[in-house]
Order: sequence, then structure tokens, then C-alpha cells
Amino acid sequence: MAFQLVASIALGAWLGSRLDRWLALKAPAFTIGLSLLFTVGSLVLIIRDLMKEKS
Repeated sequence: MAFQLVASIALGAWLGSRLDRWLALKAPAFTIGLSLLFTVGSLVLIIRDLMKEKS
């Protein structure tokens, strides 16, 4: 689970930085946004997995 969280944050940051560079943005809007989105998504999946194992 820890690897999944780290990998999703890294993937979101990488995709965001590529988008920021491609769109020539000065602020890292997509980097921050996609990192947060992928982090929340990963946490939701982890919590769902933990709830399934608990019951």
C-alpha cells in the first residue's frame, strides 16, 4: 500500500509537470492539482481495501 501511494503521487506530479511544460504555464497548477488528485484517489482506494479486509 505504501508503494501504491508513493507511485500515485509521483505519477501525478510527473503528469502535471509535463502538462505545465507543454502548456508553458508559469505556475505549477497541473503539478499541484494532479498530485493532490492522485493522492486523494490513492487514499480512497487504500481505505476501501482496508474496509474490505476488516469485514
